[in-house]
Amino acid sequence: METPNLWLQFEQSLSKHAQKVLKKTTEKYQMGLRHPVPTKDTHFDESDEAFCVCVGMQGTRPEMEDAHSLKLNIQNELKTLQQKAHSYKSLNFFAVFDGHAGDESSKFCAEHILEVVDEHLEKSDDLELTDDLIIRSYLALDEKLKTWMEKVQGISPFNGSGSTGITCFVKIGDEVEAICANVGDSRCVLYHNGKTYEMSYDQKPMNDVERKRIEAADCTVTMNRVNGNLAVARAFGDFRYKGNEKKKPEEQAVCCVPEIIRRKLDGFKRGNKEDPSFLILACDGLWDKFTNEEATQYVKEQFKKYDIFNETEISSDLMQPIRITWLNKKVDEWDANDVEGWIESLGSPYNNYFLSKFRNGVDLKQVMMQDDKFNRLKETLRHASNFVDEFKKKFIERNEIQEKPKTVPRTTREKLIHLTERMVDYAVFEKKSDDNVSVAIILFK
Repeated sequence: METPNLWLQFEQSLSKHAQKVLKKTTEKYQMGLRHPVPTKDTHFDESDEAFCVCVGMQGTRPEMEDAHSLKLNIQNELKTLQQKAHSYKSLNFFAVFDGHAGDESSKFCAEHILEVVDEHLEKSDDLELTDDLIIRSYLALDEKLKTWMEKVQGISPFNGSGSTGITCFVKIGDEVEAICANVGDSRCVLYHNGKTYEMSYDQKPMNDVERKRIEAADCTVTMNRVNGNLAVARAFGDFRYKGNEKKKPEEQAVCCVPEIIRRKLDGFKRGNKEDPSFLILACDGLWDKFTNEEATQYVKEQFKKYDIFNETEISSDLMQPIRITWLNKKVDEWDANDVEGWIESLGSPYNNYFLSKFRNGVDLKQVMMQDDKFNRLKETLRHASNFVDEFKKKFIERNEIQEKPKTVPRTTREKLIHLTERMVDYAVFEKKSDDNVSVAIILFK
């Protein structure tokens, strides 16, 4: 069987220049599609204690590699908690998994993580979700993933995919406690009593604690990546970085030991409609474009605009689709970003021609009418002055970027789904995230 050391030796043998070329090639492939794929995978659930929704969009990536899990009242689903006496009134689980090099790892983790936690609860004395139990469960999940790749999928795990995972258990009873376990650079934030709380920290190779472990396992940190390739220091899968026979699983260059943060929602009051508490879990496709505070502020503002708890129709402006910025403006109002966005959408030969000429806002129509080379390029269009307007129409028709909902949201369920979908659209179309984007919002009642 192929061993991970061969791949590691290959990566380490590359010169810095070759590693840069490899990185650029990888990024070029990852960038993938010129236009975002706008379809969404939406999942909603509700209990007496909370609403929860997760929305995922492929965006400009060649494939959708994210997965998620939203499970309310898991004390009624986990076999161990069904069979043994426990103290949980309401135990809930939320997770977003951000896959890379394929979706096998993210989907497997989303499907099997609670199953593995249940197995470890069965062996515990007090049925408590201790840090040690969570860590052992996540290490066992990783081993189960490796076995599944080898024996079920018939592929070498050393060539397989990987996935980050942001997970959160929420205990709701006389008190409310959030227990966040993070592997990688997806992230969770809590908004409560007017404050934003970090429930996780990004585990990047350049962080001191991560770098020390990576180098101790005979790998390197180059261009802020493990061996110049992997941009996260902890992940499920990615077994080619976990083959050092002298190291324990938690000591491998890339490990899946979660960092765990617990926080009680002090002073939590049910039915706080004026300033409700909520969680946001999302992959880095969102966090590359939002700070923690920007994300919670955005959601807070949307709750007010949507009048989230009242069954009234939302305003007409919230029904308008969010599209790429330049599509919503007249040409003479474009700025530099709009120009480049439009140029990128053209494709060859226009793309190469314009990117070499325009980096700032310009009067495109005037330039096009005066430029013979462009007039030759546009071929079938009779009037250069009409080119932009004609292209915008065709672009919208061809890509169908986003359709208006058929019905106007009225209920909290409908509003929360619509709000979360717009947040994903905003990240992709307005803020130009070039990654898959998955966002989960948990709104406490």
